[in-house]
Amino acid sequence: MSSNTTAIVGVGHSPVFRHDEVRLGTLTIDAATKAIEDAGLTPADIDGVIADPMQPFDGAGAVDGIHFVSPEYVINAMKLDVGWYESTPIVGLARTIIEGSNAVASGNCKAVLVFRSLHNPGGRYGVTAPTTADGMYQFLSPYGLFPPGFFAHLWHRYMSKYGTSREQMAPFIVNNRKNGLLWDHSYWRQHRPEELTVEDYLEARMISTPFGLYDCDLPVQGSGAFVITSGERAKDLPHLPAYIRGWAVPGPIGGWHIWSPLETLQKRATTFATRLLSNADITVDDIDVTNVYDGFSIFVPLWLEAFGFCGEGEAFDFMEPANIAIEGGKFPLNTSGGNLGAGRMHGVPQVMESVLQIMGRSGARQVQRAEVALATAGGQPGSAGGIVFSSTPR
Repeated sequence: MSSNTTAIVGVGHSPVFRHDEVRLGTLTIDAATKAIEDAGLTPADIDGVIADPMQPFDGAGAVDGIHFVSPEYVINAMKLDVGWYESTPIVGLARTIIEGSNAVASGNCKAVLVFRSLHNPGGRYGVTAPTTADGMYQFLSPYGLFPPGFFAHLWHRYMSKYGTSREQMAPFIVNNRKNGLLWDHSYWRQHRPEELTVEDYLEARMISTPFGLYDCDLPVQGSGAFVITSGERAKDLPHLPAYIRGWAVPGPIGGWHIWSPLETLQKRATTFATRLLSNADITVDDIDVTNVYDGFSIFVPLWLEAFGFCGEGEAFDFMEPANIAIEGGKFPLNTSGGNLGAGRMHGVPQVMESVLQIMGRSGARQVQRAEVALATAGGQPGSAGGIVFSSTPR
């Protein structure tokens, strides 16, 4: 990577809605147009497009541009002349960023557009009427086992093993909402600019014990987009580049990873974190801003322990606001609010905020001297990709 440096040079985000009030295709074109303009480029400069069009509730009759958005849809709608495009059927954003970076590093593309768009249909969330349940789902679906139930057992085991409680999670959730209200693209800032209190968190209805309402990310409809180009070309564009210093993906683990015991997940996550730090040639002490994937609250302490910010079982002490706050905190954490504080965008808040921090464009969220930022995106620890961004090329 040191000889084929790539960088994110532009970002764009659509408005965010609770459900599908505005077509997903419209929101995607909006985000893509903003990202290209932000990079100081034109659509004619884009010669590669990659996205993960997969949705939590894809099904028969899904229409491109309404229920999901493919690279082909964007290419045709924006009349792009590209030599490479790809769909990656992997939930999350990190791997599409990695593949886009590889396309530039290889010399096949000069400027790649990456986007992630999330559809949230109207009606009660998660209501489906399947007629069959194949493979592992025959043991799960007939009994209603679906996220967050998939992951509640992790926190049960963590509580039992380390003696922690829901009360210890409350300060982090409150701080996360505070950060989310500073993020322009947060659902809460755009539609419900309400602070959260410890009492709000603890008294909210239980979803899947010990997950309460605010332990679960908020499904939304929106789109985020990025432009990747070479490190050499990035020097001539309007913003300071966010160089892609290193990345890692988990090994093949199969569908049953969603039901892994805590100890299995911890081992896998630690292996992944060690690989990512090694690939980026940094230590955890070099990281100035950390934005980890938080589809469910228990993911955050597990990420912190995997990377070595603290010891095993010590994350709740580490996550005290005085330590992770944007102002004065030694380890600013999820400065955009992540999924919990902004809305479920499958890694967009984590990656985009890390990029903006490196560029020095995070406004009220800006961390002083942010030179290295860590982002993980797309799933629980050990099954999501990760990227390290830096203000200087490796």
